[in-house]
Amino acid sequence: MKRIFTVVALAVVIILAGCTDLDDIYRQLDEQKKDLANVKQLINAATNELSVVSYKELDDKSGYELTMSDGSKIILKHGARGEPGEQG
Repeated sequence: MKRIFTVVALAVVIILAGCTDLDDIYRQLDEQKKDLANVKQLINAATNELSVVSYKELDDKSGYELTMSDGSKIILKHGARGEPGEQG
């Protein structure tokens, strides 16, 4: 009897887990990939001793576009919450 209950409970859990909406998870994963690409660009700039030649605010006010000394461009976006940092 315990074994049947365990098998039924396991089947219910598997069925319910299969009904999960993954769109939000995929959207978050795409955002993480973009953020990681920006971090990689910044690391490459530091490694290659590049400097920021100019910067401008994006048209939609969501961040900045940095122009590096080799002509490449890096786009930095504001965080999701936009909370101010502590004064240091």
